[in-house]
Amino acid sequence: MCINAAKVQKITKKDLEGTSAIVSLSWGNKKLISNEETRFIIWSIPAIKTCPFATEECKNACYARKAERVYPECLPARNKNWEFSKTDMFVDFMVNALHYMASLKAYKTAKHITVRIHESGDFYNVEYLEKWLDIAERCKDIENMDFAAYTKSLPYLVQACKDGYNLKTCNIHFISSIWKDTKQKRIDETKALNLPIYTAFEKGLFDESYTKCDCKDCGHCRQCFKGEKAKDRIAVTIH
Repeated sequence: MCINAAKVQKITKKDLEGTSAIVSLSWGNKKLISNEETRFIIWSIPAIKTCPFATEECKNACYARKAERVYPECLPARNKNWEFSKTDMFVDFMVNALHYMASLKAYKTAKHITVRIHESGDFYNVEYLEKWLDIAERCKDIENMDFAAYTKSLPYLVQACKDGYNLKTCNIHFISSIWKDTKQKRIDETKALNLPIYTAFEKGLFDESYTKCDCKDCGHCRQCFKGEKAKDRIAVTIH
């Protein structure tokens, strides 16, 4: 992908949506509903093939892959994002894009702007993860913006800590996604990193040590995001 460096400095809406966009950002989905409390910005890359630590249960239940099958424009947009995330311009572009979004009236007046990293996909290597840590750090001047990411890429978070990043003070709320077939090593890494957990149980087998989430509006619920409503152990029921 060849992009003039000047384009990275000046972002317009055309750069963020549509077939000619540099990247594709979404403003919400059926549960991430923008409202007066929370405005969402969603970043996605291809499902499964960018998820190096996905379990078999996760792959079988992957709702993100269903969207790629149903909507013809979905996978090309996610592939475009994936390819651009590998470039040297990614960090600068995303920092400017998020500042542009935060300047729009609807976002400027919101209590929270939550950037959901990966409605689809995961951190596919350490370099990519650290790019997002840098983006979030450079967006700390946007007072109402926070970042959230459900992830199974725990080894990369461990490496980022070794590389000098502090997950406690970073602007990303990482949530460890654990399923019943998650390897013990991933669970041990979750505990070592002191991450909140998101999981799912079959109906009738719910573990009461978790906060049950059956909300239809994440923007008001916010149990998975930074702030006073955040919970350490969250679970949903598999239907």
